[in-house]
Order: sequence, then C-alpha cells, then structure tokens
Amino acid sequence: LMRLARQYGAIASVKNGNLLFIRQGQGKSATGKPLPVITITRKDGDSHRFTLADRGAYTGVIASWLHTREPAKKESTTVKRKRRTKKQKKEPEAKQGDYLVGTDENVLVLNRTYANRSNAERAAKMQWERLQRGVASFSLQLAEGRADLYTEMPVKVSGFKQPIDDAEWIITTLTHTVSSDNGFTTSLELEVRIDDFEME
Repeated sequence: LMRLARQYGAIASVKNGNLLFIRQGQGKSATGKPLPVITITRKDGDSHRFTLADRGAYTGVIASWLHTREPAKKESTTVKRKRRTKKQKKEPEAKQGDYLVGTDENVLVLNRTYANRSNAERAAKMQWERLQRGVASFSLQLAEGRADLYTEMPVKVSGFKQPIDDAEWIITTLTHTVSSDNGFTTSLELEVRIDDFEME
C-alpha cells in the first residue's frame, strides 16, 4: 500500500477503521476540504532554520514505458444491419517511449519501466512534485506547544525575511514534546513548492 501511495504522490494511513490515501502538500483534509491557514509569528518561536536546496539539482524527471501486452479482440455478433459511418481511427499508443516533466538540462531518470504511457506520465509528475516540495524547507521550535496544529496544515509565517513570509508553507512533520525543563513545546518542519517561492 505504501508503494502504491508513493506512486500516486500520496500518504497511506488508517484512521477510524478507514484506509486513507491523501495527496501530499495539498493543504486539504482526507475529505478534500481545504484546511484552515494558521499564522505563526517570529515571536512565537525559540529558534528557526531555513534551508534552500540547490536549484540546479534537477530540472526535470523522465519516466520510461514499454507496452508489451496486446488486448485480446472480443468476439461480436451483429443483429441489425447499420449504415456504414466512417469512424475516426484511434491512434495506437506507442509501444515504448519516455515522458519528460520539466526541462532536459539535468534530469532525474526513474529506474523503473512502466507498463504504459499513462503510468509513466503519472510517476514522472508525482516525482517532479516531490522534488519541488523539497526545494525549500523551514523548521521552527515553538516556545509554547500548539496542540491545534497537525500535518498538511497550511501555515503563513511573519516576522522573517520577505521571501519566507511571502511563501505558502505546509506542515510536513510535527513533534509535540512534554518535559520537566521546558514544559509543552512543539517543533515544526515546513515545506514549500518551488512555484510558490522566489528567493533572490
């Protein structure tokens, strides 16, 4: 199930006896409704860390397919004679090929060969989304714990540098800690998509 979820860019989880497949980085609940955006200011946190991955790492993703199965022809019986109408011939799908998302300057080539073009296309798009989400990350250690936060929740931050404040962040990892020294604290790991983010 986890491999299938990864193939579709999702997370697999069991909640209240239901199996859920939830797309990552969408800021939506399991039912597809948008999650509320919360705001965190710089004064709420004890510490923070901003990381920008190398933009030149990958500019695209290539997935290959090889179609080896031929569909069996179904037998049909004609009862009524119909007038002949010309049908547009459907273009047969290519037997093999590559699908590219992004540009071909520095590509990540997926090592799996897919059964058809649509599966290869879906895999390339999901991997490209995964790469984009990881381009910029932001970690926060909150001075006071926030039990109202949960993963996939959209976050707006303020009081940091302008590009960080302007970006739309999603909580990817959330850790609540209770200790005798610090009391109840929360640490957040946030990610942003590259198309939502501009860094000068």
